[in-house]
Amino acid sequence: AWNPEFLREGTAVNDTLTPDRLVVGSDSSAAADVLRGVYQPMVAAGTPFISTDVSTAELVKVSSNAFLATKISFINVISDVCEAVGGDIPTLSEALGQDSRIGPSYLTPGIGFGGSCLAKDVRAFVARATELGLADSISLLREVDEYNVRRRRLAVAQGVEHWLGRDVPQPFQDLQKVTLGSLTFGAGTAGACGA
Repeated sequence: AWNPEFLREGTAVNDTLTPDRLVVGSDSSAAADVLRGVYQPMVAAGTPFISTDVSTAELVKVSSNAFLATKISFINVISDVCEAVGGDIPTLSEALGQDSRIGPSYLTPGIGFGGSCLAKDVRAFVARATELGLADSISLLREVDEYNVRRRRLAVAQGVEHWLGRDVPQPFQDLQKVTLGSLTFGAGTAGACGA
């Protein structure tokens, strides 16, 4: 059986004790029943328990992270447009978040996504789909990853330009890594993996 985790940095203990859902992938009903028993207190408290095959359970995990990465990239693109037309991104984000189909989470623009899961899972998903002959189908996620990389590089260049007070010198325009103190990718986290 495979039981993917959906832990967020900074809230992992709470996510373990009160998960949004429990997903179990197994080709053995006995194994799934054992895990349902392990999680019975959470299921009894109303946590959805989804039992499926191993492939679908794995896809739930990577699809969740791919969706979150896409949502982060989307709000960053909209932030770029707001900046270009003089729009108010905090108000726009708040209005989008009021739509129950969208929700308010992951609608704060920033330098992009990082951490230990989103970029890794998006890239692995793209690679596996490409191996399966689905390169065209997965092109949206490839662009999400590429946009995220471009956005992070732009943020670094803008930061260097701000601190230097002038355009970034040519030797520094193609920097792949820059060290920035106290930078994390999510409020309430300490993670800068992939930064």
